[in-house]
Amino acid sequence: MTVHEILSEFDVKGKQFDFSDYALQYRGCDDAEKDTLAYQAEVMASELIEDFKSENDAFNGDFYFGPYCVYQDKETNSFKEIPDRKLITPEIILYWENRLKEAKNSILKARYSGLLFDFKQFIQGGKRDINIARTYIQSLIYIINNNCQSPSILRVKQAERAIKLSKKLGQTDLLANAKLALHDLISKYGKGDSIGIWGAPYRISTECPNSYTSDEQKTLITDLETRFTQIYDTPATVGIKKRNPWTLMELADIISEYYKKHSPDKEKTEGLFEKVEKAFDAIIPDMTKMQLITNYSQLHNLLVKYGLQDKASDLSIKIARFGEGVQNEMTEFKQEFTISREEMELCVNSVLHEENVEISLVRFAYSFIPKKESEKKLFEQIVKKDAFLYMIPQSIFDKGRVKAIIGGIETDFEGNLIVHISQTMKFNSIFINVIIEEGKKRGIFTVDNILSFIKQSPSIKKDRIPIIRKGIDAYFNQDYLVSIHLLIPQLEEIIRNLLEINNIPTLKPSKSGKGFQLRILDDMLRDPVAIQLLTEDFANYLRILLTDNRGWNLRNEICHGIASPSLFNKMMADRIIHALLCFGLFRVKSK
Repeated sequence: MTVHEILSEFDVKGKQFDFSDYALQYRGCDDAEKDTLAYQAEVMASELIEDFKSENDAFNGDFYFGPYCVYQDKETNSFKEIPDRKLITPEIILYWENRLKEAKNSILKARYSGLLFDFKQFIQGGKRDINIARTYIQSLIYIINNNCQSPSILRVKQAERAIKLSKKLGQTDLLANAKLALHDLISKYGKGDSIGIWGAPYRISTECPNSYTSDEQKTLITDLETRFTQIYDTPATVGIKKRNPWTLMELADIISEYYKKHSPDKEKTEGLFEKVEKAFDAIIPDMTKMQLITNYSQLHNLLVKYGLQDKASDLSIKIARFGEGVQNEMTEFKQEFTISREEMELCVNSVLHEENVEISLVRFAYSFIPKKESEKKLFEQIVKKDAFLYMIPQSIFDKGRVKAIIGGIETDFEGNLIVHISQTMKFNSIFINVIIEEGKKRGIFTVDNILSFIKQSPSIKKDRIPIIRKGIDAYFNQDYLVSIHLLIPQLEEIIRNLLEINNIPTLKPSKSGKGFQLRILDDMLRDPVAIQLLTEDFANYLRILLTDNRGWNLRNEICHGIASPSLFNKMMADRIIHALLCFGLFRVKSK
């Protein structure tokens, strides 16, 4: 197959097609064709996607068109594009210009003119050609009005581009035509719950200021209010079991945001969300408890957003009730592994020094502080093997409440990394336990040895030693509930002492403006100066262990009375003892 043959098939006036289908045709081209300028230019034109957005964009969002794939090169760590926009040459630009003059199909005209508007100035210099821009916008409007592409949501995207670009370039005639085209499209296809179609004009009006007048925007909001009522009031009919609460919630958010900015009306806002809650109540029998918690949590966030605190408080009670027994719906995943006796002995002996308690405790403390960079590299390797798994946001539940939401890997790498380190810490608890138990047998891990080691740190005040001793005594007596309750507040005190010694503020002005109050522990552990003092690895470890709700969060779980009795176990106590020993690593510098 040749480029000429493909163009003969597709460059026909009125022909409908999708660019993915068009691009696919070029994969069947003869090898001889693949070295031609026509082939290279057409493949580039057909494979670039519209409205490209990526955190790893080599051009920092300067272009509307971009690659369908961005990946990181293993050898150079640089990001690569498919197709690569750096391969667009002056020759390719000239080819697109000639094809634009010849093209009969409006879809191809829109693509050639859109690419020329996007890239010609960058490649050749000079000013952007307004005539090319007008041809591009006119082609988009023609596509919308003549149903040249399906489904209709694609034509909404074309309308959005036409409206935003017309406004940006001050083409008032085209702006009016593009808005009218979108209006007509909605009249034909904007039915039922298709908020992506009929909700587009108002969304565009907020994203592109002044593309719609204030009066037009009021009309758009009135239409959304009407649709909200229609969806809520529509009785169950054949094929429709319940009204769609998710569409109602999205609409309520949009409408309430408008009220908030233009005409605050708490009563109207409250009425919208009452109906949303009733719509969710109607589907309770169809949902799992986890789904119910997720849905009502989203609604709760919106109630807080719009200042409906009383409603949010009432809803939180409902969420807690649904949380009872949510663990019973979860599937337990197990993974078995084997550690040989020789491997375990090697691990133990690499830490415990028969003749030197000090060296043993130093090695133990240092060995089990997670090294963030090492864990990051390991996690990146894991993600490469199963990337899809990490694209999906995940919720961390605790006693039925959503404790934390971790975004997909592309938007929340840090959150995913914290979860990974938290899980690694749980795995390493096996080794911590074995080393401590063997250390007890060898007379290394004793109450007196631990106290002797940590007392050398300036961060531990003498008047706190009796409390710390009771906590360690309880640990050795396997009374982990008492031990953890005693030692966690002392860890917080030790951190404050260490920061104060190094002139890092631990107080902040009180809200009343009269006097001072203690800084929150998590806030202190994120202080750049404190991180420099503690080291990034140790500060990160303390946050995951004590204050980050994506991690173990022991300080908050226990001091706020949230922790369940099962949390007061040896694994948790071992980690607290380890953290305590880590502060024994801080010593006064000898002059």
